[in-house]
Amino acid sequence: MHAKNQEVIQSADARTVHQIAALLNKYSDEGKDISCYLEKLLQEKNLDYTDYLNLDTLLTLQKPRTGQPDEVVFIIYHQVVELFFSLMIWELKQLTSPPQIPVDPLTFSEKIDRLNRYVQILIASFQVILDGLDKEQFQKFRVTLFPASGFQSCQYRLIEFYITDLKNLVAVRSRGEVLPDADLRFLYDRLYWKIGMTNPRKGDKSPTLTDFEDRYDGILFNHAAAHKSRNLWQVFKHQLAGDPTAPEIVNGLRQLDESMNVRWQSLHYKVAMKYLTTDENTQIQSTGGSHWRKYLHPHFQKIIFFPALWTESEMADWGAQEYWKTQQDYTAG
Repeated sequence: MHAKNQEVIQSADARTVHQIAALLNKYSDEGKDISCYLEKLLQEKNLDYTDYLNLDTLLTLQKPRTGQPDEVVFIIYHQVVELFFSLMIWELKQLTSPPQIPVDPLTFSEKIDRLNRYVQILIASFQVILDGLDKEQFQKFRVTLFPASGFQSCQYRLIEFYITDLKNLVAVRSRGEVLPDADLRFLYDRLYWKIGMTNPRKGDKSPTLTDFEDRYDGILFNHAAAHKSRNLWQVFKHQLAGDPTAPEIVNGLRQLDESMNVRWQSLHYKVAMKYLTTDENTQIQSTGGSHWRKYLHPHFQKIIFFPALWTESEMADWGAQEYWKTQQDYTAG
């Protein structure tokens, strides 16, 4: 042993001695030989930045289908969006499970702030697509995507189920059919994104919806069932509505609602207006096959996570300002 190391051991402070003793006790209680783990520490290579983030794998996950340079921009951007969705799910999981643990108001408020921060970043990042793609290149590589669509983001659907009751996600044209005692399957089959991808006259589902249901329907329905009484709204209503911090939490929930269901959705509409409309104002079909002028804009969808937190007037005007502004901007452009 090096003399210097011997000196370190001999002069080890009480904290170090305590840590070594704790390790000895831990592995002894588990019936393990600590010498094996000490040898592992000696032989182990130090973790570096690349390995910790799995960059060698991450940076090989972009698989463009054409030679158009901007397709790489399109792919990376949407991968980043999905990573932020994953962050949102991570926060929502902590707020909505397990059901037997009461939620701390301060923790709830902080998590809502985090969710809003993630959504604001996503909204700001949309400029990458809105202003950063060459339209001609986009038109060339998008034809290889049929019938894939951003509509098929399973994570976004999970986020919706984590946040609100299923009845608040029912399509506008189906809401008159919903009775107070409607069961989960009845509501699930009438979700706005299912109805939006179904031919209203024939009842035929688009290939995009069929593919999505084949892959995720079981997962999504089970998730909706598991969070029927344990979503963000239910947690707030039953545990925090009477808390002194409730007004501040309400502001955060309202911001989340408007950001996701008005601002975020309006940006999708703007992108479609820019890239899926010809110079003659003719609509180009989306890769998912939806009538995007009605499906994408929040003024027509009127998806509101927390109806109880808004006035009748606010809900009636939901998304209207953004809709008319988009029309004016597009006409002026």
